Amino acid sequence: MKEKQRHIDAFEIYFQQKQKGQSTTAAISSLKSECKVSEKTLWKWKKEFNWDDREAIRSAEIQKNIEKKINKKAEDHRVRYLEIINNALGTYYNDVANKKRPPIEVKNSGDVVRLIKCGAEILGFTEDKQDINISIVQNKEEKLEKLREIEKDGQINPFTTPTKLKESVEKDNGE
Repeated sequence: MKEKQRHIDAFEIYFQQKQKGQSTTAAISSLKSECKVSEKTLWKWKKEFNWDDREAIRSAEIQKNIEKKINKKAEDHRVRYLEIINNALGTYYNDVANKKRPPIEVKNSGDVVRLIKCGAEILGFTEDKQDINISIVQNKEEKLEKLREIEKDGQINPFTTPTKLKESVEKDNGE
């Protein structure tokens, strides 16, 4: 049997009923009055035109679109939060530079690790998603080696761009 517009319309109504949570039997039963055909005919159409497969495909497409919207919304929020944090840090840096407030006190390597993890998490890197390599640079030679690794591997340090790291090394070397 060739599918006609009335079959397509019947499927659309059936799909809407199923999306509202009706059982298959209830959806077919409610369709008979709207389509003015018997339940037996509707069950035949359902089988003949693969309504179950079509429903599953359409439901999956709807779910995929919902997930895309949710992910987009989450990304928008993350960007907005990062902007807020970035602005707050900018104000903080200016205040420190103008001696309006003291800098964050880093007393030990544990403080450094916590700051790095915090920044990495803000950027979306978590230990579940990716290993976070946290190392404390002890001296100038290690800084230079780390800079070479970053430049060679294209790694991104959430807090230090290669330029800033290079400037730090040059400053330490008195250049």
